[in-house]
Amino acid sequence: MNPRYLLCTLLVLFFVLPIASRSDTPAKRVTVSGKEMIQRLIHRVEPVYPPEARRANIEGTVKLTAVIATDGSIQQLRVDRGHPLLVKAALDAVKLWKYDPVIVDGSAVEVLTGIDVVFQLKK
Repeated sequence: MNPRYLLCTLLVLFFVLPIASRSDTPAKRVTVSGKEMIQRLIHRVEPVYPPEARRANIEGTVKLTAVIATDGSIQQLRVDRGHPLLVKAALDAVKLWKYDPVIVDGSAVEVLTGIDVVFQLKK
């Protein structure tokens, strides 16, 4: 057998095939309640009350659905409901939140959860 052919075959077996067969599957995702995830919150940024909402005495809760990445950062946010004057402030704050990663079977997983951001004027 030709040594060059043998060397090429070995290179393919040891370097190319593992790369080609490696699965780039997305991280596993679990659903966790917002009450459970609030216990894992390690960095919370409070929203800035929008001046227009303050002047109009608007209060309320902005309900969000979040995907939390395996590193605990916010990966995706979706607004489920909330007053339009409060939504942007809620999104801006929550995008900066950080959680302890959730571990399942020894690996960090993505988390789908709900987040409520409450806006209440001081009386």
